[in-house]
Amino acid sequence: MKKNAKIIALSLLFCLSFSCAEQKVPSSKEEKTTAVVPKPRLKFSSAITAIHRDRSGNYWLGSQKEGLCRYDGKTFEYFAVSEGLADNQVRSIQEDQLGRIYFGTAQGVCRYEQGKIIRLVENSWGPALKEKDFGQFDLWFNAGTKEGAYCYDGEKLSYWAFPLSEKRDVNNAYALTDFSRGKNGALYWASYAAAFIYEGQGVRRIDNEALGLKKEEGLHIRSILKDTKGRLWIGNNGIGVFCMQGDTVQHFSREKGLLMPIKTFRENTEKRAFAQNKGLQSVFLIVEDQKGNIWFSDRDTGLWRFDGEHIQQYKVAKNLAVGMALSCYEEQNGDLLFGFSKGKVYQFDGQHFSERF
Repeated sequence: MKKNAKIIALSLLFCLSFSCAEQKVPSSKEEKTTAVVPKPRLKFSSAITAIHRDRSGNYWLGSQKEGLCRYDGKTFEYFAVSEGLADNQVRSIQEDQLGRIYFGTAQGVCRYEQGKIIRLVENSWGPALKEKDFGQFDLWFNAGTKEGAYCYDGEKLSYWAFPLSEKRDVNNAYALTDFSRGKNGALYWASYAAAFIYEGQGVRRIDNEALGLKKEEGLHIRSILKDTKGRLWIGNNGIGVFCMQGDTVQHFSREKGLLMPIKTFRENTEKRAFAQNKGLQSVFLIVEDQKGNIWFSDRDTGLWRFDGEHIQQYKVAKNLAVGMALSCYEEQNGDLLFGFSKGKVYQFDGQHFSERF
């Protein structure tokens, strides 16, 4: 009985050993390696001028020279003039109350419909747009070189001419450079030579004369923002940032010690010695985040954040040749997406920057 048990035990041990040995031999299927599929990359090489995430979760990215694209989380779909876009320079991306996506370009306004780009035609046969016609949900767009802006009310695209002064500066253009909304239907438009304010009772103009500025150190507005605290921020190319609240006007860049002599700034710019420009003097983008911080993007010195007391300069990435952001989008979780030159988009999570697209 013991002998038989021993034989059985040896037999079992042999079977187990053979079974284990068999398991160590890889099958032909196991020898095959899974191919690594590279993650798709954004193909734009020009600056990212507009960023928007629609209600379906798609990201829309507009470029300075190559049209726009839609990213659904897996693939990038590109749209240019050949796909019906009015121009390959995209200046803004907006979404209406119905979830329809609109694109402001250098040569007109378009809408995305069922996978296609449709160009909107200006309503030139109707009555001129008046202040009384402004609606809460109207979308505003650049009108090319015209001295005004396009307004889309959900049905028609109309042109509104800015109310210019008889003493207008013929050397300055009044094309729309930026737009901002305030509370209770307030609207704020920026042009190179003046800003225009609508707060329910007519349109007020802010120009060199209104601010008491000399012509040689006058406005050249590139960005405008009405923040949640009621402050109106005006960013210029050359004389920095102004902050207005009520009747009080603050030359923010100067008071923060971030303004060079305008003569030195211009000499550096003419020589294209942009690295020699310091401070907050050539501001092309102003945005407010969920926490109430104000972000500035300067052509020569990059990104700055003002928390109400202190202002901090940020270095985004070592391999980013130009630190100026031309667009920004805030995610629901508070992360900020900034669009830079050469098709780069970086994400700020509150502490660090990382490349997003």
